[in-house]
Amino acid sequence: MNRQTEYLLTLIGAIFNALSAFVLIIITALAGIGISSQMNQTYDTDYYNTNYYDGSESALLIGVLIVVVIFLVATSIVGFIAAFKIKKGHSGWGIAVLVLGGLSITSIHGILWVIAGIMMLTRNGQINEGSDSITDDLTYLKKLYDEGIISTDEYEKKKKEWLNF
Repeated sequence: MNRQTEYLLTLIGAIFNALSAFVLIIITALAGIGISSQMNQTYDTDYYNTNYYDGSESALLIGVLIVVVIFLVATSIVGFIAAFKIKKGHSGWGIAVLVLGGLSITSIHGILWVIAGIMMLTRNGQINEGSDSITDDLTYLKKLYDEGIISTDEYEKKKKEWLNF
């Protein structure tokens, strides 16, 4: 089955996620440089002052940013892997994409991943890839039945499944 839409949504989500990780890495580095220079300036000018800035709040901020960066990088890697697995036809990766989207739901890439995951899990397979309608599929199914390739039970079962009876 052609999963081009799911592939593209997952790939675009992974690209947005990677860009977010890159921007956050730059922000974390700049914040670290700024905090480091502020700490050095405070220590140089107020060495004997007991009321100096110790940087514990800044260290907490940098720590949180680093954890978020690690999360974004990891989800980007899994997102790229899922996109290319989907392209090769591995539909089981829909659950992984849905979980990634759930973990990142507050961002655009998370929403794209949720949509792709739902599409992966809800789209039915088609027997005839080039068909435009259920009528073409049923005609093909009848041809298989008439030629004796499939049994009466198989024919009826598939026909009911496709017609949602």
